[in-house]
Amino acid sequence: MGVLGAARRWCGMITPSLNETARRMRDAARGAGWPDGIATEIGHAAAWLAALGADGVGAALAAIKEPSGPVDARQNGDALWHIGPAPVALAGPAALDLLFAGEGPVHVTFTDHRTLFLGLAGWASAQTGYRIRLEGAITVQIEAGHLLNAPHTDPTRRDLVLTARPGLPGAPLPCGRHAPSPEAWEDALQLSSRTLVPATAASRAFGAGAGLGDGD
Repeated sequence: MGVLGAARRWCGMITPSLNETARRMRDAARGAGWPDGIATEIGHAAAWLAALGADGVGAALAAIKEPSGPVDARQNGDALWHIGPAPVALAGPAALDLLFAGEGPVHVTFTDHRTLFLGLAGWASAQTGYRIRLEGAITVQIEAGHLLNAPHTDPTRRDLVLTARPGLPGAPLPCGRHAPSPEAWEDALQLSSRTLVPATAASRAFGAGAGLGDGD
């Protein structure tokens, strides 16, 4: 069944669309205190993973609940940039920024929850058309947002070496969706609700609140 096909039901809930997954996880990341730019990337990464049939919602929740911390980026007298150990939600975007700035290869080490990085790299590849190669904790090649081979994971490692080169123009993502567990979806809803404030008579006079045509 395609992404735009009829919704599938799983565990009593309707499988969310990829756009809905991206929005929900973006807002959940905001509610957990992550900056808007990083929250947006987390949302897209979750949706990209879900399109492949992976648990993008679970990966995003695990990452955004990890405490934030400083990111150390350095060169140790070699051709590599070294980042981390640091949370994947911080180290991942920083590593990809260096990679696309032509500063690669990049060696990045995560403190935990490496799974989300596959989504971050996949979404970045989809946006740029670049072929990105990951080696280490996850070994895979991604081009224009598509996996060129099945990912191999090494549970004993939390580090990756990233390389990139221009690839093919972007293409539609694979047609598929992963249904998150109802508990994870509700958890994300609770986090995203932290970004809302109660409506008042004054705020409603200026247009706050959902209208009758609002679909959210």
